[in-house]
Amino acid sequence: MNLNHPIIKISKQLLPPILLILFKKIMGRHPIKFVKQPSWEVAIQNCEGYDSESLITKTKESAKLVASGLAVYERDSVIFEEIQYSFPLLASLLFIAANNNSLRVIDFGGSFGTTFQQNKKFLGKLEINCEWRIVEQPKITQIGKMEFATKKLSFYNSIDEATKDGYDVMLFSSSLCYIADPYSQIRKTIAINAQYIIIDRTPIHNEENDSFSIQHTPSSIYKASYPIRNFSYAKLIKTLTEHYDLIEEWKSDLQPDPSSVSMGFLFKLKTENHFNN
Repeated sequence: MNLNHPIIKISKQLLPPILLILFKKIMGRHPIKFVKQPSWEVAIQNCEGYDSESLITKTKESAKLVASGLAVYERDSVIFEEIQYSFPLLASLLFIAANNNSLRVIDFGGSFGTTFQQNKKFLGKLEINCEWRIVEQPKITQIGKMEFATKKLSFYNSIDEATKDGYDVMLFSSSLCYIADPYSQIRKTIAINAQYIIIDRTPIHNEENDSFSIQHTPSSIYKASYPIRNFSYAKLIKTLTEHYDLIEEWKSDLQPDPSSVSMGFLFKLKTENHFNN
């Protein structure tokens, strides 16, 4: 794992110090705790769960403030005073746009458009076809279609539905770590011949196998506990590099769990596997 890669150093130089200060303040007020578990199944059994309806409503209201211009940025229902950019993610999106002359993003687990809103000031300047398609659970998709959909932002219940008109990149931003079988989802993404894959804000460690924890979110944000996976760097990279070239990797500036490193990756389909895109 190359945590001293030039793109990591550059992104830290570009990131305004006010954002790092703001994050530290927020994390101080809203500490998130992680408790190690022997397996995903045990973690699920020990979770208290959360009120999904309440969380969806809270997230929707925060997202509406951002969409209407009354707030600057929202993530996980929390309103921020400044946009917390992932500059390596933005650079990856612009890299794809430059190479493909289009940017059609499939955002798996993208809520009501958090990452779209985060980057639209830059992506909106592209003089190419730019579309953002979010794949989410049915309740979020239903609300998204009614209250957040635009010409550029749309919502779908499945990847198959979202990709039928063609696409350029599959984005997993802090979503793979919260599903029971992420490798199955990765294999499905490989099977549909995604030209680019971006993984961002995902917990990684150097152990041989994945590990598991319960993430406890404080009631000051929303009361919840749910399982989270820390990916083995070697296992995740091996799964993808059988079919993809690793173009870039980076360390995220947001590091909530000291037992792992939150990272991002940009993969491009190997030339010999590139049939349809």
